[in-house]
This record gives sequence, C-alpha cells and structure tokens, in this order.
Amino acid sequence: MTVVAVEAAMLASSRAVVLGGWAQLNVDKLPKERADLIAYAKKNVHFATGSVPHGWLLPQCSAGVVHGGAGTVAAVVGAG
Repeated sequence: MTVVAVEAAMLASSRAVVLGGWAQLNVDKLPKERADLIAYAKKNVHFATGSVPHGWLLPQCSAGVVHGGAGTVAAVVGAG
C-alpha cells in the first residue's frame, strides 16, 4: 500500500499525507530498489503516525483516498 500511495502522488505530481494506520505505512516500507519512490516520498510525502484531526486536515486537501469507514467518508464529504 505504501508503494501505491507514493506512486499515485508521484504520477499526479502532488504532495501527499499518508496516515500510517494499523499497517504502519512509512518510507521504510518502500522497496530499496525503488530509489525513485524513496526520493519522491522523502521530499513530497508526509507519513503521519498516530491520529490526525480530519476536521483540520481534509479542508486543506484537494483530494482524499480513504478506507471507506463511515466516519472518515463523512469527514471527507463534509470537507468538500
């Protein structure tokens, strides 16, 4: 999932916030042979550990990809 998240951000030429969650996604989960992804992630992706206030974060984002939980979906929709 870390590769998918960073590749998506890289293909969109966007910065990203990735919430590590239970999977503990972080730059160390990227394969060592994907130096391109590692370099992009280190410059453009923030891997958040712990919780992040959705009410603060989501209104600042241009897009959101979420797991589909009712609370998170409601927060994304509420953020516009």
